[in-house]
Amino acid sequence: MSYEALYLSISVLLFVVLLATGGYTLLHARTARRKHKEFQKEIREAEESIRRGFAVLKRDIQAELAIVKRAGLGKELSKEQHVQEEQLLKDLAWAESYIGKEVWDIAETEHDD
Repeated sequence: MSYEALYLSISVLLFVVLLATGGYTLLHARTARRKHKEFQKEIREAEESIRRGFAVLKRDIQAELAIVKRAGLGKELSKEQHVQEEQLLKDLAWAESYIGKEVWDIAETEHDD
């Protein structure tokens, strides 16, 4: 066996290894891209569910507060009811700002890609 034949066989072997590595990389890149798209879809669905759920929760809390105010029109709210109302409003404002910030952060991250 001559040196040229040895070099040729080593070169062919390395070229086959290079092609196999490239094919493996492309296959996994395509799989990763597909999984990333599915993940982004799931994030969008979760984000939309959070928005809807929070809107429903906010509407329900505001309706409950309106009922309490209407029921107490003829009489003064007790100190405890007043504290509960303030706490509900404070919690609602906190949740709105915190959840809104988190959803906004997800949206920004999504658009940075």
